[in-house]
Amino acid sequence: RVGAAAGRTDQQVVVAALAQALEQQEHLHLAAGEAHLAVDMDDAQRPLGIHLRSGLSWFSPRLDYHCRVMTNGLPPRAVARVDELLAPSKPRGILFFSKHKSHTRVPSHLIRGFQSQGHRVLWLQPSRLSKLFGRELGEAFASRRGLAFRPDLILIYKHDVSPEFLRSFPSELPRVVYYEDLPPDPNAPGERLLEVARQSSLLFTTAGGMVSIFERLGVPRVAYLRGGCDPLDHVQGRRRRAFEGEVAFIGKAFGEERVELIREVASRFDLKLCGVGWKETTGLDPTRAHVYPKQYREICASSRIVLGVDARDDVYLYFSNRTWLTLGCGGFLLTRYIPGLEEFFTNHEHLVWFHSTQEALELIDHYLKLDLERERIARAGYDYVHAYHTFRHATAEIIGTAFGEPWHRGVRRAQ
Repeated sequence: RVGAAAGRTDQQVVVAALAQALEQQEHLHLAAGEAHLAVDMDDAQRPLGIHLRSGLSWFSPRLDYHCRVMTNGLPPRAVARVDELLAPSKPRGILFFSKHKSHTRVPSHLIRGFQSQGHRVLWLQPSRLSKLFGRELGEAFASRRGLAFRPDLILIYKHDVSPEFLRSFPSELPRVVYYEDLPPDPNAPGERLLEVARQSSLLFTTAGGMVSIFERLGVPRVAYLRGGCDPLDHVQGRRRRAFEGEVAFIGKAFGEERVELIREVASRFDLKLCGVGWKETTGLDPTRAHVYPKQYREICASSRIVLGVDARDDVYLYFSNRTWLTLGCGGFLLTRYIPGLEEFFTNHEHLVWFHSTQEALELIDHYLKLDLERERIARAGYDYVHAYHTFRHATAEIIGTAFGEPWHRGVRRAQ
């Protein structure tokens, strides 16, 4: 059977889908000239990355997503952009060590990115196994299971393994660490992280300013890797009355500047606060203490402005992954400026940034009056990150950099 639907767009777009390709009930969601086939999973729309420019198009609704270049603009000062991802030279086996990370689900997003390119992934959690069976037995099982997988590469998320455990693997097996965080003291990352990083063949950091610091501290090879959104978890969600408000902030009560800004915003606007520590620090009651991808989508859909305040604003190209998540979920993001932000985004085009508490309050007041402008910026940011900054892009770069292979068809440099 064939299902067809027409949506509310500037020009009518009709989509036809082979419904029998999916076992679950499906429906079509159309908006702004872009069609998404969504499956009812976890009470959320999860688009499969289908982009239609016009007319009628047939597609194969497979769950592996393939990001296509869209027609949105790029930041004028962008350092580089990927024009088209290349297929890897061959499928590889990736032995992945990480905790579960139920709040962010980053391990699941990385795995989906690798699998969408045809790679095999074995995900093991040595720390969990150690808790269940004791460290010696748990790590011995993980080591034996990992070697039986015959991996081509070991990937460690953050530093969720012990240095002793890593030594149980052949030294010639490439070891990559993906550190998606910023140490409390950037100049002293911590001995545990450094010991694991020094045993690796490649360390990826999402803080551009940390590259030279890690190199100075003896890490053999360091590269900057931007984050990204997941095309299944980070999409436009459904509105929820509990999250409706003028401004929303997602994050814990950390740092004097963040706490002070939240106090000022809460005193002037209808603020929905999500995170831990706010009652004890400010006396403000959070709407929700813990936020998972489903709630993140609902917050971005329900709040008129999503506020971003990174823990620090003095480290080059370090910003929280909430930047990617908010844009990926279609939220209008007002975030504090960090050095290098213009290399990825255009101010007032993909998002809006501020430099001080006073400027943030003025911009909130300004954009609350401009519904259409907020919607335009949120849509541009959504299109941009889903076209150029997903975990498919990030995992392609990990494999390409680790094995010295081209992972994109071309890079355009800003003039």
